[in-house]
Amino acid sequence: MRSRFRQALIEDLGGKENLNVQQITLIDKLISLHGVIRGIEEFHQENVMTDCGQLRPALSKNYLSYIYCARRILCSLGLEWKGERILSPLEYISQLDRDKDTGQESTNSNGDGYE
Repeated sequence: MRSRFRQALIEDLGGKENLNVQQITLIDKLISLHGVIRGIEEFHQENVMTDCGQLRPALSKNYLSYIYCARRILCSLGLEWKGERILSPLEYISQLDRDKDTGQESTNSNGDGYE
């Protein structure tokens, strides 16, 4: 699966002959990171909560950091998400603070972080 994912990324970027060493390096790092993310997801597929009702540590900060890092690599390669732009945590908090200060209702009515 990893080699198919790698090949699909390379094809999306116009083929190996159109890539430089830096891009190939980013693709290889993304493939490794993808393996870590999938490993976490598979391991915690049915047991995502601790006995105390908290999200397992591997699925909180670390997992979200890995996902964000993968997203940044994809953006660096030019494979950006073309749907609604997801606000960064800082942008989201700033928007909430701005809405509180002005008394306006947020344009983000469901609180999911999308504009």
